[in-house]
Amino acid sequence: INQANLSADQQAITQMNKIVQADKILNDYEYAGDAVQALYRNGYNVGKLKTFSNNYSYGYSLENNKWYLLDNNTEVVYPDNNVSKDTLWLFYGNQQNNVKNGIIKYIAADNVISSEHFNNGFASTTTNYTLDLNGYYIAVNSALTNVTIVNGLQVSGGTAGEAIDASRGKAETGVNYSTQPTSEEAYYVVKDLILNCNEVKINSIIGISNEDTAKKNPLKFLNCIFFNADNYFGSSVTDGDRYFEDCTFVNSSAGNFVISAAKDLTVKNCTFTNIGRGINLIDTYYVDTYENGKQILIEGNTFNCLVKKVFIQFGFAKYDVDSNNNPTLIGKKYGYNNTDYTGDAYDGTEGNGKYDGHEVEYKNTVTIKNNNFLSLGTGEGLVRVHDSIGERATESDVSLVNNITFSNNKVDSSIPNDKKVIDDDNRAKGKWTQNGIEIVNKLMEKFN
Repeated sequence: INQANLSADQQAITQMNKIVQADKILNDYEYAGDAVQALYRNGYNVGKLKTFSNNYSYGYSLENNKWYLLDNNTEVVYPDNNVSKDTLWLFYGNQQNNVKNGIIKYIAADNVISSEHFNNGFASTTTNYTLDLNGYYIAVNSALTNVTIVNGLQVSGGTAGEAIDASRGKAETGVNYSTQPTSEEAYYVVKDLILNCNEVKINSIIGISNEDTAKKNPLKFLNCIFFNADNYFGSSVTDGDRYFEDCTFVNSSAGNFVISAAKDLTVKNCTFTNIGRGINLIDTYYVDTYENGKQILIEGNTFNCLVKKVFIQFGFAKYDVDSNNNPTLIGKKYGYNNTDYTGDAYDGTEGNGKYDGHEVEYKNTVTIKNNNFLSLGTGEGLVRVHDSIGERATESDVSLVNNITFSNNKVDSSIPNDKKVIDDDNRAKGKWTQNGIEIVNKLMEKFN
């Protein structure tokens, strides 16, 4: 055994134990995954939870609230061996060899998606296992019934244990799960559902025949889990208001946001895990003919593990004027839809905050507060200013920053400071205005 690696593992165990022992004074642990979340809150990520020593493992005892080091024979070697191996939880990360001899409890280090490794690793006619998903999801093709799944989203595979979304039902196509808008409630309201967004369209769950029409309505979701929510709620500037509370978003492709909003938006006490891109504010700016600005609130959410870009993006849908000299959205030029407008052509000139003679006002308010950014994953940053702002921002556009508030957001120490607010791809190509660069700098100052 490499003594340097062994010493590094022992130091890691000592530090991990200091963290969970201090954390449990303030927090109750129902699952082994709760101890892992404590580590995440204190600067750890999945990469840091791999042992330095080859074929060694970190194991956690929920009963003792203590981490242990196991050798390549799965014998406990540090800090003591006063623990029964069948009470220890080891990490499972989509590899067949993650399942160790004599260990029956595991914590998912990622979404469980490899059917081959799951079936081969847990195949047994005599052993029953427990897999703590730690907030991730399992989606495998498996007939195994000897693996009990807890603490996460069970799409397929294993046997559901306690607290697996008992308050939620799985959405089916053709069933209307919503309550209709009333004089007291302006939204279609959907609650307590698990939705595989690849299988059940949004119009189906609110009882509307056309998907595009459904997206134009105000929609509220409470206590729902969304799996594969790629642009599920719409991605057009014509879509209606959106409200999400106590929802979970897991798994989305690298190229799509899970939420795109151009109107009023509330995202509150939600969890985002293993998503390609998070929340896209596709029209952060505002034109003067609207009576009131949009209200955007992103509060109390947990963001963990990006696949591609950013958790929150500021964008800018530009405006033209129609034959009656009223502002109308320029969709075709900026890619937000494919509609041709009959009014004056956008001439491309911009200056003093005017577009074809219309003053642009920044009445929208954006509040981002009390959020917890746990892990950047393979993403690029937490907040991004899109090229649609950066390439065309005028001096007056910088005042947008005055309407954006960052407050009491917690950023994990593993996330570099310069990743809090980033610019888009074309700045490096020299296509951004100095005003666009100033917007990024001012937002960074506010975030800090």
